[in-house]
Amino acid sequence: MRISIQDVVDLTNRIFAASIDPDGWQSVIDEVGRLSGGVRTHLFMHDQTLGRAAAQVSSGYDPDYVQSFLDYYSAINAWAPVFAASPSGTVLAAHMMCPDEIIEKTEFYNDWVLPQEDLMGGGGAVIWNDDSRTVLFGGNIRRKDRDKLEADWMRLAAILAPSLRQAFEINRTLMGKSLEQLALSANERGHPAILVVNSRRQLLYANPVAQALLEDGGVVTCDGSCRVDFAQQPAAVAFSGAIFAIRLSDMTHATEFHASEPASGTRYLCRTARLPCDGPHHWSFLSLIGAGEQCLLVTLQQVATKQDIVSHLMEQFGLTPHEAATSLALTEGKSPTDIAEARDVSIHTVRNQLKSAMTKLGVHRQSDLVRDVALAAKRFEGRRI
Repeated sequence: MRISIQDVVDLTNRIFAASIDPDGWQSVIDEVGRLSGGVRTHLFMHDQTLGRAAAQVSSGYDPDYVQSFLDYYSAINAWAPVFAASPSGTVLAAHMMCPDEIIEKTEFYNDWVLPQEDLMGGGGAVIWNDDSRTVLFGGNIRRKDRDKLEADWMRLAAILAPSLRQAFEINRTLMGKSLEQLALSANERGHPAILVVNSRRQLLYANPVAQALLEDGGVVTCDGSCRVDFAQQPAAVAFSGAIFAIRLSDMTHATEFHASEPASGTRYLCRTARLPCDGPHHWSFLSLIGAGEQCLLVTLQQVATKQDIVSHLMEQFGLTPHEAATSLALTEGKSPTDIAEARDVSIHTVRNQLKSAMTKLGVHRQSDLVRDVALAAKRFEGRRI
């Protein structure tokens, strides 16, 4: 397997195209499989904050075996426990997840791996793995091709992992929708600001949320020549780096940084990626303005404040403001005594608020309250950023 620099660029283009159009993931996996010279490839995706069921796309496998895996063998996959328990960013070969001598004794091997030309080799990358999201990228290699393909496959997985990670962050920012779906959306609560600029910083597109930010000028600015910049220096420096990368035709560059609005203190998480505006990719909202050059996609999502999270907990669980704030403080590691002292109330008041919150959540221990509140807060923050 020989993957050229241009192959990596083309794959990265497809990955970032899929980040703004989730229907494109099948194209990504098909192309990875084609370039890998015999690796059967797959991508598993599950994001609770988007409210979607787990999904998998694959290439090179017999459809009947894919279905049998989904129906039964996924539950006894001998590689899965280590792979699924590994932190985000981990790259693992198959033998690191389960030694050959152990897996060969399993039902999974004898009834699923062996009949498919003995797919013992391969491995993959853990793109995301936390309480709310799991994204796994991997491939299987026939035993007879293992020495020839596995080392190169693992290098490719490691090379593509950062781009895949950024792509799924962008798609979460877009709330799991395609950029096409959000392009002409109204200025609705929770929608991200979306900008597209060329290598000269000239504004090519701004959705209504971004237009409002540009008019205000506290976070992003647009001068008389339609050149975009960030108002505060740290964000401006990061933005300049992203622009410089596309000027150098660095097709794989992607970054994230924070920006803030000084007057209100509102913070935004900003992400950038090269937007494929050529080749097989076509975005109708860009074609209206004739964008055919290298472009940079910039998304800005307002970071949830503590008060935002408190309001969400009140709405989701029917808590009072004090019950929600006290429960949230508990998830931050503060003791009831710490909370009472910080709020200048009695410890009995805090304990009563926690007891009431536990009743409303239907739990009997503070550890269960912490678990449920922390998960709800994390999911809410995930939807926001």
